[in-house]
Amino acid sequence: MRCSLYHSGLPLVNPLHECSVNLERHVYDLAPKPTPVNSCAHRRSESGAAAGRCNAGALELVQKAGLSWVRQQVHWKEHQSADGQIAWGELDTIVAAAEARRVKLFLSVLQAPDWATGVSGVAGLPDRDHFDDYAAFLGALAQRYQGRVHAYQVWNEINLSAENGVQPFPSPDYYIELLDQAYDALKAADPKALVISTSLAPSDSTNPDLAVSDLQFFRALFADQRFWAHVDAVGVHVFGCANPPDTLWPAKPGPGLGWTTSREFYFRRVEDVRQAMVESGHGDRRIWITEFGWATANTTPGHEFGNQVSFQQQADYLVQAFTMGRREYSPWIAAMFVWNLNFAVTWQDAGDPLHQMAAYGILNGDWSPRPAYAALQRMPKP
Repeated sequence: MRCSLYHSGLPLVNPLHECSVNLERHVYDLAPKPTPVNSCAHRRSESGAAAGRCNAGALELVQKAGLSWVRQQVHWKEHQSADGQIAWGELDTIVAAAEARRVKLFLSVLQAPDWATGVSGVAGLPDRDHFDDYAAFLGALAQRYQGRVHAYQVWNEINLSAENGVQPFPSPDYYIELLDQAYDALKAADPKALVISTSLAPSDSTNPDLAVSDLQFFRALFADQRFWAHVDAVGVHVFGCANPPDTLWPAKPGPGLGWTTSREFYFRRVEDVRQAMVESGHGDRRIWITEFGWATANTTPGHEFGNQVSFQQQADYLVQAFTMGRREYSPWIAAMFVWNLNFAVTWQDAGDPLHQMAAYGILNGDWSPRPAYAALQRMPKP
């Protein structure tokens, strides 16, 4: 399970036993307020973070940072057996801890069990015969945690092979069928809970073994009215690589070495998603940035851009991005989650303190604050 923290704004993402602060996930008062399905999801922006180890200590740090939300990933495969039994223990603990600290919970639910995919060892999407089981699991969550979990996300980064159990990519129609059933089950159990669509990873990849274009997939979703009838807000992921938040290819490229000549490498990629929404006739709908952030020095191949970003730059970029969300992107961005709160703790414990997930964190591996945490704590909250 992965967890993200959200102060009305930014989340951090990790496994369920981990917690993300929407400083990826840092959430400001950008989060949407409950509204009917076809109306705007929020009127102001919230901030939050995604976190690993979403325990009492992590949630206390979220609260002290002034964040109002946390985003938690829930791996379906870890919580429900083939006979339908649900293991509630870990989830109950997280929900109670968040409630005690008045931090709102946003659950992102993914990774189907083997019995729902039909493929052993593959934790991707369920097959069509088990869409109703996924929906029923979400409905059970919403019923048990009515009024205590405030938003649910139907899957995560469905355009990445790694997020789909390395199976063939689902079609937009396949995802919409899953979303329709999930939405209906969630709203039947908790009408006030918000339903957020899968976030897509920013990608202009032409390698079908790795990813499909987020914009291509979004345009297909946006062209289908069933999609709009079954979401309260659109989930989006954007990462800046080594590029400051206000830069964008090609008019204002970033100063970094590499990772500059495609719009997928910029925080402002969200503007392209917004434009696709407007072109589809749905410019009145809202976006939740459920992950965003900047990595620092790390040793993970493919993430070398982080070696160009200092801890202080990471802090400055996160605050600047939040400011842009509130001032330039309001009201169409309703929430922002920072990626991430405390993955550095997880990866230090695993003996890999310079893993790229740790590099996105706003805490060090010993739980001490990085400049980014302090900056977000000082940041004015709406």
